[in-house]
Amino acid sequence: MIDHIDRNKQNNKIENLRETNAQKNALNRNPRRSIQCDQEIDTTVSELDIKEEMKLVKQTIIELNHRLDRLMTKINQSSSDDKIKQINKIINS
Repeated sequence: MIDHIDRNKQNNKIENLRETNAQKNALNRNPRRSIQCDQEIDTTVSELDIKEEMKLVKQTIIELNHRLDRLMTKINQSSSDDKIKQINKIINS
C-alpha cells in the first residue's frame, strides 16, 4: 500500500509517497495533525517496524536452534562413518 505523506492524493511526487500497510496508513488520516505529529507517527511506525522485524528474527533463531538440535541428535545417534558423511553433506549443501 502506498501512502501520501501530505494526505493530498493528487500529489504523486516520489518524495510525497511511502510504502505502508493499512494499520500504518490509518495513522495518517486525520487532516488536523501537524507536521510535527507526522514526524512522531513516522518514528512510531519505524519503532513498530523494528519490533515486528525483531519478532521475526527471534522466531527464525528459535526455529533454527530446534532444527540444529534435531540434526545434532540424529548425527549423535549415527555410527562414526555415518556422522562423517552427514557432516560432509551438511557442509557441502
